[in-house]
Amino acid sequence: MSRLDRKRKLRAGSMVSEILEKPANSASQKTASSGKRKNPDIDRNGLARGDEKDSDHPRGTERLASTKQVIREFWYVFCVLFLIAIISYAAIFKDLPSPGRLKQADVFSASTRIYDRNGVLLFEIYADRNRTPVSLKDLPQYLSQAHIATEDKNFYKHNGFASEGLLRAMLNTVFRRKLQGGSTITQQLVKTALLTPERTVQRKIREAILALTVELIYSKDEILEMYLNHVPYGGTAWGIEAAAQTYFNKSAKDLSLSEASFLAGLPAAPTRYSPFGANPGIAKDRQELVLSRMVE
Repeated sequence: MSRLDRKRKLRAGSMVSEILEKPANSASQKTASSGKRKNPDIDRNGLARGDEKDSDHPRGTERLASTKQVIREFWYVFCVLFLIAIISYAAIFKDLPSPGRLKQADVFSASTRIYDRNGVLLFEIYADRNRTPVSLKDLPQYLSQAHIATEDKNFYKHNGFASEGLLRAMLNTVFRRKLQGGSTITQQLVKTALLTPERTVQRKIREAILALTVELIYSKDEILEMYLNHVPYGGTAWGIEAAAQTYFNKSAKDLSLSEASFLAGLPAAPTRYSPFGANPGIAKDRQELVLSRMVE
């Protein structure tokens, strides 16, 4: 073999070695680059997943403390509302009279009348209230209209009480220490038959509750009939029949318009508007006011 052939073989062998070494180098480079890839268990800050939980631990503690605070505040509010409910029940709803009593005999107890054989009245027996119940259908229509126009012009429209009147009465009681106006016919019936005449906010609230209940149980005509049979007209005269007998010596069904308007003005203040009082002229002025309201 000549020297030239030897050189050619050496050169060919070195070329083969270079070709074989290139894949090995590229494989080792890929392995190294793959080793530099981000570990899924390591975050950007270089913390392991387990360490991340440890870093969020203060946030979890704050969240737990906030939840406890909300629960504590809710419990306080619940206790306050429960206490208010107990106080309201004790002050307003406890011993609240039943509206059903309005139809009971002890509420509308009538006077006892004794007649002779000819039908002449001899004696009329009663305690402190002279009352003779009458039916609404037996009374003249203008008698009912006079009372409604004077005491409660929206009687057939409201549900037992006027909210503005109730609010005004409560404000006057709280800030001015007096109670005025605002009572509907239903409220007057409840106050007279079921409650005491004390002037307090508590009684006014009880009155409104009972008035609303009475409106749900009875019809408007039933309420008006009970009112006319129970309202005071001065002295021992309770109810329209006793008032007609006391002031005009006649039955309520025989009252004229003038007489009916006079009696309709008495329930608001029987002593003040009484014709037997110190100022009889006030009764006449009251009667004219009733007639003017009927025209309206």
